[in-house]
Amino acid sequence: MISFLSVVSFAKPIIPKASSWLFFLFLNLHQVYGLYLVSRNEYIDKQKAICDSIEDYYYCFKFLYQYPFIMYDDSIYLPLPHTIIQAATSSLLYRITEGNNSVRERFGKHTLEDYNYMLFQKSGVYDEVKSEYRYVHSGQEKRTMDVMVRRGEYCLLIESKSMVPSTRVRVYDETAIEDFCSKTVAAIVQVYRHITCQFMIEYFPFDEAIQFAQDSIFGIVVLLEDHYIRRDILFRQAAQKLAIDYESDEYKYLCSHVKVLSLFEVERMTLRSVDIIEACSSVIDDPIHWFDYTLPNDEEYSSRSTIIDCFVENETNELLSLAEELVSMGLLQEGG
Repeated sequence: MISFLSVVSFAKPIIPKASSWLFFLFLNLHQVYGLYLVSRNEYIDKQKAICDSIEDYYYCFKFLYQYPFIMYDDSIYLPLPHTIIQAATSSLLYRITEGNNSVRERFGKHTLEDYNYMLFQKSGVYDEVKSEYRYVHSGQEKRTMDVMVRRGEYCLLIESKSMVPSTRVRVYDETAIEDFCSKTVAAIVQVYRHITCQFMIEYFPFDEAIQFAQDSIFGIVVLLEDHYIRRDILFRQAAQKLAIDYESDEYKYLCSHVKVLSLFEVERMTLRSVDIIEACSSVIDDPIHWFDYTLPNDEEYSSRSTIIDCFVENETNELLSLAEELVSMGLLQEGG
C-alpha cells in the first residue's frame, strides 16, 4: 500500500492551519515543484514504457525519482518524500542531458572536473593538488588527467566521466549494458596509459621534483553514477584492448592500481578527509579487493572537510530565514 505525506486540495479555499505552511510553500514554489509534477496517468504511461511487469518494477528505474509529485483528482500527492532529494539533483541532471551527449560532455568538462578538483583540494589531506592542463609532446597537443594529487612520494591521477546508467541498463537491455561497458572500459584504458606511458614521460604536474616509483602511481575513473557492472569483467575487457595477458604482471598492475569509483564514493572519502591514495595502496597485494565498488574505510575519523561545515552553515541559514518568514505570517509558531 502506498502511503502519502500530504495532500494539497485545490478544491477547498480554506485549509486547516496545521497544513498552512505546506500550502504556503506550494504557492511560492509552484514554478519549481511544477518540474517534478505529473498526472497519475502520465506517470503510469512513463513507467510502463520501460517495464510492463510487476516483477521488473522492483529492480528497474522508478519515475518517482524524477517526478515525486503526482496529480490525481485535483489533489497533489507525495507518495515517497525521500525521492525529492534525488529528483532535484542527479535525476534532474539526467533529464536535462538525456539524449544530448554534447550537453553531458560539457557538464563533465566544466562542472564535474572542477568539483572533483575542489573535493581533493579542500580535503586537507594532500601535499599538492593540480587540475588538468594542455601540453605539447612530439608536436601534438594533449591533455593531462582531470585532477592530479600527490602525498609524499605517492600520487593519484583522476579522470572524471559524467556517465550515468540509462533506463535501459536498469531493465537489463543487453545493447545498453554493452554500450555502457564499452565507455567504462575506454576510460580504464585511458587512465592506465596515462599512469604507465604519459605521466612523468610526457608531462609532470607537480612543483616538487619527485621520481615516483611505478608502484606508487594510482589512477581512478570517477563515474557520476555507478552502474555496478562487475569490475572483473570490465578489467578483462580493458586488458584485451591493451593486449595484456591475464597472467602477466601488467594485468596485476592494471587491476591493483586502477580503480573505478562512483562520485559518491569519492565524496564519502574526501569529505571525511580520508587519504584515497593510502586506501588504494592498502589493497595492492590483496586481489580479493581489487574489484570492490568501494575503498577500505576502517579507521577512526576525527576531522572532516571544511566543505561540510560551509554547507551545513549555508543550509542552516536558509532554513532559519524561511522559518522566520513563516513565523511572521502566522503560519509557524515560534519555539514550537
